[in-house]
Amino acid sequence: MQSFFDLIVGTGTGGMLAVALSMKDRTVDSCIDMFCALCDHAYTPRLKGVPIISQLAQVFGSGPRYKTKPLYAALKTAFSEDDDLFGSSSRLRKDTRVALTSASVTGRETMLLASYRRPEDLLPTYSLERPHEPAMELKVWESVAAAMATPNFFRPFNFHSKTYLDGGLRCANPSFIADRERRLIWPDVGEPDLFLSLGTGQNRITVLESLSKRPKDTHSPTTAVPEPGRPTPETRKSSGLWRTKRVDDVLDAEIAWVDFRAYAVRERSEAKGRRFIRFNPDLDREPPAQDSKGDIESLQVNVRRRLQTPHRLAALRNVAHRLVASSFYLDLQSKATGEKSDQVCSGIIACRFEDGSLEMCALGKILEERRKEDFEPYFLVKPNVDSTDLSFKVVITLDVIRGMTESAIFGLPNIYISLRDESKATAINLFLSAHEGLEPDGFPISGFPRVLLGEPSGAPARRPGRKNSEQNVRSAQRHGKTSFDVDSISLNGYTGPAGRNSSSEESWCVYCTMLFAQGAVGSLAVLTFWCVWQARDTSQSVALYGQRRQAEDVARGTDIAASEHWVQYQGQDQPVLVVYWQ
Repeated sequence: MQSFFDLIVGTGTGGMLAVALSMKDRTVDSCIDMFCALCDHAYTPRLKGVPIISQLAQVFGSGPRYKTKPLYAALKTAFSEDDDLFGSSSRLRKDTRVALTSASVTGRETMLLASYRRPEDLLPTYSLERPHEPAMELKVWESVAAAMATPNFFRPFNFHSKTYLDGGLRCANPSFIADRERRLIWPDVGEPDLFLSLGTGQNRITVLESLSKRPKDTHSPTTAVPEPGRPTPETRKSSGLWRTKRVDDVLDAEIAWVDFRAYAVRERSEAKGRRFIRFNPDLDREPPAQDSKGDIESLQVNVRRRLQTPHRLAALRNVAHRLVASSFYLDLQSKATGEKSDQVCSGIIACRFEDGSLEMCALGKILEERRKEDFEPYFLVKPNVDSTDLSFKVVITLDVIRGMTESAIFGLPNIYISLRDESKATAINLFLSAHEGLEPDGFPISGFPRVLLGEPSGAPARRPGRKNSEQNVRSAQRHGKTSFDVDSISLNGYTGPAGRNSSSEESWCVYCTMLFAQGAVGSLAVLTFWCVWQARDTSQSVALYGQRRQAEDVARGTDIAASEHWVQYQGQDQPVLVVYWQ
């Protein structure tokens, strides 16, 4: 399941589970066991056996309710003492980005503890903790401790004269932060394939009553939305003192999601709006307190029972099928003019998972389970998303599925897409059942629908990787570029100024094939958490537009290579320098 992840942003225990899944490569069952064991050790009362005195001590400000050392000891056991949150340890998943929210000691600033580097935010509303000295980097367990430092429960986490508190004090649902982060990491990815937010359970009746009391103009697209890392007005009203009432946290999280989704889908089509999903199980009662560890087992039983209702199963199936569909992308290979002046694009539907990987085998088993006597999974290719003309199916046959399950290899024949209207978007959707229920038109593969004729073809065929602006920044920094130049280097190519002696005859066109895959994950049932999964950028090449010399300078002495080609560009033979990652 971790292989679907691209970016996870978690708050509180959600951040802890995000780290366990993405960086420690735990299974869901292992995360649940770890969570239960950690709760059993972490919530150790300071005055054990004297509950009245403990409560009085908390009321009169004598300190937190629980001991800090048992919490730290449990975190060190779960995450080890040596692994850095930001580092290259081979024990961590190298291709996963995870971030945890924390708050300053005053509760007035949101801080993000991240496992990755990305370009600087020119208009920040929260701070990304990225020390200049390696010794100042947080360990994995320390970052989790900082994210779980809930006032009244545990002492603040102190590290090198800096104090951290639970990020949920300012940001109960980090959707806005996650959206901002994914735009900074993948600046050229317009749409995520799936934006999934998970909650820890709610009493839906209470939430709906609270939402109904909000001003009607709150959901207007023109209304100013909360900035990333800053609390909603409802949160500000109730944050004069540190809160311990669980229902307030749940309400804040749901309100934040309503605001975010209204902002995120305001200019998108209905189909694209359905990619923004929040799943938060209705408990039919108020959620237990954060420290009510004795309620974990009954909570699990309640949620698992309630998830068996038909409409909830349909919602879960919808998310799961979107995940499977987003594992595939189109490798666009060439374009030509066919009969009746139609433009014909050739390509192949490929899988984001590496051949020979366990993920490929597991995906094959999922497709195998979807096969029935009267149904085979298939892709429906629609050259015009608004019309069925020239549409055709690409069936995932039993031989293809056996290649995945037995040899971990996915292979389909090339497809040829005839395009009559160059301005129309093309759709490629995956069908995993004869009747898709919530999505009768199937589930789009990664990066679709999109206009194909506006994209270049013919770049070196390469498997998708998690390349992003981070690598571009590093390459630019090696060559002393300014911050403006760094921001100009993106997956669409270098857009900065050309050299002084450049001319139209001397300028170089650079090909860059852009493919998009998606990252997301299913639910943890009762132990779900607030997090999101964003679009995975899988550019096959990193192109730097401008003079040939600029491209060669960036390529020289780095981990990228360049090759020269002659192609037809704007009706003339032009030299093309293709720059791509090794």
